[in-house]
Amino acid sequence: MVAAGYSGSSPAKKLSLKPGMRARYDGMPTSVRADIEPIGLIELGQPEATLTACSSS
Repeated sequence: MVAAGYSGSSPAKKLSLKPGMRARYDGMPTSVRADIEPIGLIELGQPEATLTACSSS
């Protein structure tokens, strides 16, 4: 029996991840990381600076 709302597709397929794409793994569950690591993503480090959103009036 499949749980309601679960399609059976891997997180990598759901996110349309492709080799060479860049990603941050911060806070990613270990099980998801294990699923997407074989794809060949480029792991990004911590951001150098905090982004600040501002609006123009």
